[in-house]
Amino acid sequence: MAEDEAYQTALRRWNTTHRRRDPITGNTKPLTGVDRIEIETAAEKLRAAANLTPVLDELCGLTELPKASCSHCRPRPRRPVHVDGKARLFTASFPGTCAGCDHPYPAGSTIERLDGGGYAGPCCANR
Repeated sequence: MAEDEAYQTALRRWNTTHRRRDPITGNTKPLTGVDRIEIETAAEKLRAAANLTPVLDELCGLTELPKASCSHCRPRPRRPVHVDGKARLFTASFPGTCAGCDHPYPAGSTIERLDGGGYAGPCCANR
C-alpha cells in the first residue's frame, strides 16, 4: 500500500466515521484487512481524481490491484468469523496463557478462539 498524500487523506476521512474503540480498554482498535482495503480503494479514487498514478511496485503484477487488495499478495487468507459455530473473537472470562507465544493474559482481554483448540491472547490475536 502506498503511503502517499492520497492515502493519508483517505485514512483521515475513514477515521472520522469508522474509528472503533475497544469496549473494555477504551483503546482504538487496530485496522483490519477489510479496513485497509476500503482505505486504499478510497485513496485510489483520490489519485484518479487528481490524475496521479500510484507507485507501480505497490501493485500486484498479475492482477494490477493494490497489493493490500490482492487475494494472493496478502500474507494469509482471511480467517472465518466463527469456529465451530462460536465467535472467533471474544472477551476472556478468566485469565489464561496465549497458545501462540505463551504470554499470560488477564481476564477481560480480547482473545481469539483457534481452529485446533486453545486461545490466542491479545498479543497474537487477529493476525
